[in-house]
Amino acid sequence: MARSHYGDARLANPDRDELRKQWSEVSGASTIEYRTDVPPIFRSGGFYLLAESGSGFLEPTELKGTVTYKTDQDATRISQPGFSGTVHGRRTARTGDAGFIVYSPMPFTVSIVDALFSRNQEPRCLVRRDGDENVFTLAYRGKLIAVDRKTAKYPVLQSSTLFSFQQSSAAYLLIRWAPDKDCIEACCEHA
Repeated sequence: MARSHYGDARLANPDRDELRKQWSEVSGASTIEYRTDVPPIFRSGGFYLLAESGSGFLEPTELKGTVTYKTDQDATRISQPGFSGTVHGRRTARTGDAGFIVYSPMPFTVSIVDALFSRNQEPRCLVRRDGDENVFTLAYRGKLIAVDRKTAKYPVLQSSTLFSFQQSSAAYLLIRWAPDKDCIEACCEHA
């Protein structure tokens, strides 16, 4: 995207004044940002957000890219450019937490199954005791898949959801554990 936005010549010979203006002492680099429309081929795919506070399809609205050059403060020694970027999108409901994006170049449908630990048929999650640990497995498509091992004392399960995608064999299991009130680690403290 950066090559189509700036062109090869400008990327190979960046404006030194701009590099000096964008230079950061912390990173020892100059980062130039740009925004561009989402290409039609990218827009025609499917974006799906998996998040605890709400999952759903996203509509990509723009790309935000960065071109980074490692350089000195005066922009006399300049590295080859490095590229990164993010896709910005819109969805109907707001989410209040972090999540994961599933992308496919083709549109897809999503199946969602909740309360996997209370189901009697597949897909379902099972718990068995192994010494002082609980072993969690997912029964899915005729297979038993080991998910996790946890100390039997903790954790307490709050919720479980399986997302599967019709045009793919991919599936994602989201499990929410109750926070351990005696634990001081951030993962428990803020759960």
